[in-house]
Amino acid sequence: MQATIDQLSQILIFRDLTRSELEPLQPHTQVQHYRQGEILMHESDRLPDNSYRI
Repeated sequence: MQATIDQLSQILIFRDLTRSELEPLQPHTQVQHYRQGEILMHESDRLPDNSYRI
């Protein structure tokens, strides 16, 4: 599921961007939900070069 413009605008580094600046970013977002205690990554895991987590 893509992040909404409202969700993006609540992220600190995107907070000062206008709606028209956030719109091109939206198609590149993905919202993930995790259960409490779920392991997201192991110390030896590597992220793909084009992947960012916020």
